[in-house]
Amino acid sequence: VENSEGDVGRKEVQNKRAKWCDISGKVGDGINGIGLFDHPQNSEHPGLWGRIAVASQMTLVHHPPDEIDDDRFRLNYRIYIHNGTTSDADVKSRYQSYVSPVNVELLS
Repeated sequence: VENSEGDVGRKEVQNKRAKWCDISGKVGDGINGIGLFDHPQNSEHPGLWGRIAVASQMTLVHHPPDEIDDDRFRLNYRIYIHNGTTSDADVKSRYQSYVSPVNVELLS
């Protein structure tokens, strides 16, 4: 398990705030992983992750703000499933692409 703050290992990432968490390991004959990305528009960003980064935690790392429009509380996350380790999959760069997408304007 690794997070955006450079912490590596289950104990090291436990109960720490991070923009993303990634868990990777041996699957079959290869190494694969899952990155969980927290969006800056979420309240309390960056979120507080538990012992390991699992999808069910994504709704637990944030609380609703004091003021809610239309009785709705929206969270934005991305799940990145990848081959290789965190560094092999360049999770940090993939997170940056998620939070700062390229804007394209077509001119005719």
